[in-house]
Amino acid sequence: MTVEYVRAIALVVAFVLAWIIIAKWISQPVGHPLNQFDIRKEVRFQVIDVDDEIEKQRGWR
Repeated sequence: MTVEYVRAIALVVAFVLAWIIIAKWISQPVGHPLNQFDIRKEVRFQVIDVDDEIEKQRGWR
């Protein structure tokens, strides 16, 4: 009788832990890994006016 109780408790604990892990995984932002990598800090864009750059290189300005 005791073995069945231990198995039942272990099964309940396993399901609760799995539920917590799945809930944490689902709550993460889409496209982000679990370490909360913020892509906005890593990606930088530089807009270049091509005509202006050509004029600067040719000495027209």
